[in-house]
Amino acid sequence: MRHLYFPCLPMVFLLAFAITPVFGQSIILNGIDLKQPSNAQTSAAKSASNLPAESALYIVQFFGPIQPEWLDNLRAAGATPHHYIADYSYLTTMTPSALEHAKTAGGVVWVGRVAPRAKIEATLRAKLTSADSEKTGSARMKLTVLSYGDAAAIELEASGVRIDSHRKTQMGWHETSIAVPLAKVNDIAQIDSVFGIEEVPIEVRGGERAAQAAAGQYEEGATTPFGPGYA
Repeated sequence: MRHLYFPCLPMVFLLAFAITPVFGQSIILNGIDLKQPSNAQTSAAKSASNLPAESALYIVQFFGPIQPEWLDNLRAAGATPHHYIADYSYLTTMTPSALEHAKTAGGVVWVGRVAPRAKIEATLRAKLTSADSEKTGSARMKLTVLSYGDAAAIELEASGVRIDSHRKTQMGWHETSIAVPLAKVNDIAQIDSVFGIEEVPIEVRGGERAAQAAAGQYEEGATTPFGPGYA
């Protein structure tokens, strides 16, 4: 008996998978599903009077694997796509006019704002919601604030927060290092250009570095100990 062989069959299945739409697909940021009703702030639900007067941060989700022309369409309308988040989405800065275009742009299936609490790293958010948060709310914490542009750093400084460091990363976003009370985190999350707030991890020394630090032969930020026996 001759066996029938369909050389194109694997490609058919691959193509079918590649164009599967993402209707209902989650968008997870810091452990929060932004499309859940309790978290979603969709553009369709916002009236014109509630829209920001200038550029604001949105998430744009596409039909499937993102095509270059889909991003080009957003840019042509005045939007600025920043970087990818799963699934098939881009954090994007848009003016009200660009937002109206994005709603009907090719490949777009969902547009929404970023819920402030979704900007906060999960472990940091847990500290905010813990039972003893009132006791620890005044404790100062070292944070890294991730934002687009330097507006966040300017706003923080204007509010009295001391900026320890600020830089533009190679990826295009800005990192601002600060030390503020835990209770201040929710206020920072309300800054529109901010998309992430992370606690700076505390360095735990072990082994040779711990021993030499105790002996006074290891300085903060150094790569190796110093003193007798060290080049």
